[in-house]
Amino acid sequence: MREWRVTFEGAETGSADDFVLSFVDMRDIVGEFRRLKYEVMMALITNADKYDNYHVIGNTTHVVSPDQQIVDPRIIWAVIGTDKEGSRFGFLIAKTNSNILIIGVWPKSYAETIKGSERAFQEILTAILAEPYRWKRVDLISPTGGL
Repeated sequence: MREWRVTFEGAETGSADDFVLSFVDMRDIVGEFRRLKYEVMMALITNADKYDNYHVIGNTTHVVSPDQQIVDPRIIWAVIGTDKEGSRFGFLIAKTNSNILIIGVWPKSYAETIKGSERAFQEILTAILAEPYRWKRVDLISPTGGL
């Protein structure tokens, strides 16, 4: 499966502690990107305002597409959630001129689960939005410099 490689800035400025996550391309999982309603993004931001376990962080620094093209990080967000059992799930989101799209998921094991049953995709996304008590931590990660 093809992957989007996203570099996030670590705790210290500079590249020494930067880290990279690889998100599996949604086109390889379900055949296309998934549209996300604007209201969903606003609900995530609202959750960050309401709940101590939800955070908005500005530290996306570099994005490379599965085709090895550099993508402007200002149009890319990631949502990373860790549930109370310690399982981690991630969504890579791109804002185009007219759409907000989920373009990738992380980790690869989650992508494989979605490929077997697309319901797993909806369940986790819905849980992140509607079940804040289920999560140890949810990060909405924007480009360096914020939303």
